[in-house]
Amino acid sequence: MEIYSNTTSLHNLQRHIIDKNIWIRYKACRTLHYLVSNRSGADAIIKAGFLPFLLKRLLHEERDIIVVILEILRQLLHLDVKQVTCHLGALPVLIRFVFDKFYDVSSFSQDCLELLLTDNSVRGVIDDKTLAFLKNMRYNMDRETCLKSLAVYKLLSNSTFLRNRIILPEIIDHILNIAERFKSENQIVLDCFTILHKMCDVAFGRRILERRKFLIINVFLPNDKPALPASFDTKK
Repeated sequence: MEIYSNTTSLHNLQRHIIDKNIWIRYKACRTLHYLVSNRSGADAIIKAGFLPFLLKRLLHEERDIIVVILEILRQLLHLDVKQVTCHLGALPVLIRFVFDKFYDVSSFSQDCLELLLTDNSVRGVIDDKTLAFLKNMRYNMDRETCLKSLAVYKLLSNSTFLRNRIILPEIIDHILNIAERFKSENQIVLDCFTILHKMCDVAFGRRILERRKFLIINVFLPNDKPALPASFDTKK
């Protein structure tokens, strides 16, 4: 009998994941990662209630185990659990982990965030603490942090529902400052432009950008172009 078909085995596995011994916890998470690589195993793990359990573990675990849990979550998010995962509060956790200094934590969190937001119907919640966290990123202008900020803004702006939450003066200023600081790097400037273009779909976003039109001209237009591009026409 497969381990995922055995209720007792799954219960023991869950117990080992919260064991005091970090090595036992790590091996248990690795076992779980192996199980979810199989569709039947992934379904069984979800039905057994592991998803909320794992999301809680993300808040308390050591970095090496967090990486494994994120790998498990990345696998599960290919199934129809995106909305449930959002309801369980995964979005703020993943956003914060994108900025983690440990590369694998940051990379896998970004993968999970992208999978979570592939369905535009998903209604995630960005709480005020997470918004404050994102706004504070504007004080850290090193290249790595700026790229992580853009990655998060780009993913959130793809969701009509979440885009409205990040249309804030501080975040728009952050994006413009990134574009100005890395003006010679075309891809970064293009990403900034793309995010701001999406924010123009919202009247409030257009009003904020209207007050910054001279900075926008300076950042995005050659010196011989006196007018805003059509995408930044704040009168439409």
